[in-house]
Amino acid sequence: MKPSTRRLRRLMRVDGEDASDDEHNRRVAVEHSQDANVDASHDDKEADGDEEDVKRQREQNRRNKKVVRIVAPMVRYSKLPFRLLCRENGCDVAFTPMIIAESFNRSQMARDSEFSTTQPLARADDADDTAATTIRKPRLDSPLVVQFATNSPVEFGSAARKVVGYAEAVDLNCGCPQRWTVKRGIGASMVNKPELIKQMVWEARKQTGPHDMAVSVKIRLHKKDAASYESSHKHARHTIDVVQQAERAGASWVSVHGRNVHERRTPVHYDMIKLIKDAATVPIVANGDVFDMDEFDHVADITGVDGIMCARGILANPAMFNGSKRTPPAVIARYLELAMLYGGQFPIHHHHLMYMMYPQLGRVDRRRFSTLRSMAGVIDFLQQTIFDPFVNQSVNQSIDQSIN
Repeated sequence: MKPSTRRLRRLMRVDGEDASDDEHNRRVAVEHSQDANVDASHDDKEADGDEEDVKRQREQNRRNKKVVRIVAPMVRYSKLPFRLLCRENGCDVAFTPMIIAESFNRSQMARDSEFSTTQPLARADDADDTAATTIRKPRLDSPLVVQFATNSPVEFGSAARKVVGYAEAVDLNCGCPQRWTVKRGIGASMVNKPELIKQMVWEARKQTGPHDMAVSVKIRLHKKDAASYESSHKHARHTIDVVQQAERAGASWVSVHGRNVHERRTPVHYDMIKLIKDAATVPIVANGDVFDMDEFDHVADITGVDGIMCARGILANPAMFNGSKRTPPAVIARYLELAMLYGGQFPIHHHHLMYMMYPQLGRVDRRRFSTLRSMAGVIDFLQQTIFDPFVNQSVNQSIDQSIN
């Protein structure tokens, strides 16, 4: 295994040797249990041999390679309560929402509004001390990657320095396709400037070097590679150039969304991601249209990537990484508990819950839910439509504890 790949997996804490003994033993026990379950299922359903063999092999491949399960940066949505919920349901690493570096650097109000986590790795005033890299207390919100958007090396480096002690990595957003980001010269427009990306990664590493903070880059496919999509001689050389420039500057890994800036609902070009993976020397994370673990396994099989990042799929089902096909009521109840414990804006919580419950609600209930304006109203609605008595009791206890 390449040193850079080991670093990614060590950062994400998916290698047994980097976890605590108890956690490692738990994972081993779970894997042995899964092996036994798979074997028993195979014996009981020999008539479905081919299909079962494929599923079994994919599960074995997933365990052997330990493809990292990542919650993507999502504007407004990948905030602390949701990240913690995903971590409790099989997520290995989570990103913050995209943060504009200039605002973050200049405004305490912006920092308080845009970034929150559980207790820091070290005291904030230790940021200039190498002791800041030492984890003094276990953190629930870890490993954490803070994503910044900017086109200034100085701004990116300064923002990265400010989160030393609060996160394990920073990420440069070179993938956001929204018009305002492209017009401003940030986000997906950065893919056209590989030399600038190189400078920005280098600056962030220089500013955080003593603390060994990882620096990554999230990109989209370069639009000039689009001409090769339908060709018998496919290539991704322009995107590969971006990845290689980031590598030269010391990027720890690169995440690739398999569409270019002009594509929205176009099928993801996983074949292009495979070309990039084959050419890269750093770990590659795939992103785009993964909505359940069957698709997760399929993408891992055909691309060979080191990690897979999910956005819309995990937004609709935070328990996806645990194999659930839709969000269980207990997970919805847990989100309510975390939302009340850690706070946040009601519209964000409301939208999260709508995403989670959408497949489970009829048209009338969806319309009714959309009119709610308070957490109390949300809880009353859920008790009438989603929760069973056991979950109701759990939610009521959580409410009482939050109030008291």
